Order: sequence, then C-alpha cells, then structure tokens
Amino acid sequence: MSLKKTIFAALALAAALAAGAQTYVGTMTIGDYTQRGVEVTLTQKQGGSASALMHRVKFARMMPVRLDVELKPLRLADGRLAADSLVPTAGNKSYEKFTVRRLAGTADASALRFKCRMGKKELAFDGKKK
Repeated sequence: MSLKKTIFAALALAAALAAGAQTYVGTMTIGDYTQRGVEVTLTQKQGGSASALMHRVKFARMMPVRLDVELKPLRLADGRLAADSLVPTAGNKSYEKFTVRRLAGTADASALRFKCRMGKKELAFDGKKK
C-alpha cells in the first residue's frame, strides 16, 4: 500500500471513530448557579448507549475547582436522551451524593438539551454544536 493510501485510510478510520462524538457549547444551570461556555461531549456507543463528559464545570459559585464530570450510561435513541440513578464520576472518583435522577433531553447534529436532578438540585444544560 502506498503512503498516500495509508494516510487516507488512517484519516478515514479516525473520522469514523470520531463520528460517534459531538461537542456542544452552552449554558449549564444548577440550582441558582449558572455557568456559560460549558462544553459537553456526547459520545454515542453501540447498542443505544452514550456518555456525556462535562468539561471544567463548577456546581456552585464558591466551588474552588473545576471538574471534568462524566455521566454514563445514558440511553440515546431517536434523538432522545435518558437515564435514571446514575452516579457521576470525575477523575476516577464516584460521587454517589450527586446521583443523577430523571435525566431527559434531546440530542441531534445541532443541539443538546437535557434536565435532571443531581443530588438535591435541578441541573439543566442547553447547548449548540461546537
């Protein structure tokens, strides 16, 4: 195989692997705290499951650090996103105190929107594709 064909095949494979992940930028509100410019990467897996990685988020104004928080497993079918009783993780640590309940939303090529109960607070995200 020529170098040109090898490079083309590698690029095609990389594009195929990345096709299951979309990044959205928007506003996250949790309780009375709002954070703008939040990036969420939604990765679709085989069999209708998905995960959402919320990049560098805070959940309160006085929270001293920002975390990359992952929500999984999510169900994603026909543009509908759902989950119940999932424990968010950040940096290989589980946060049972902030268990996500009744997550419901929509995801498509242009926007991601979801709401849920996270611990004792309501969380909402509304974003557009990056």
